[in-house]
Amino acid sequence: MPVHGFTTLLADLGTLTLNEVTLPGSPDHAFPLMAQPTELQGRAFDLLDVDPAEDVAM
Repeated sequence: MPVHGFTTLLADLGTLTLNEVTLPGSPDHAFPLMAQPTELQGRAFDLLDVDPAEDVAM
């Protein structure tokens, strides 16, 4: 894995998105769906002992 400084690591972690999804037949019903973390993001979250899916305010 590449070596990151604090600023570049935060920039990489900041690309993880939380999307609001609606289905074509039910536009009034939305649900949050987190993007799949990259390998680097997953490793960083593991080392920080953070589960981004649990730490999101929905």
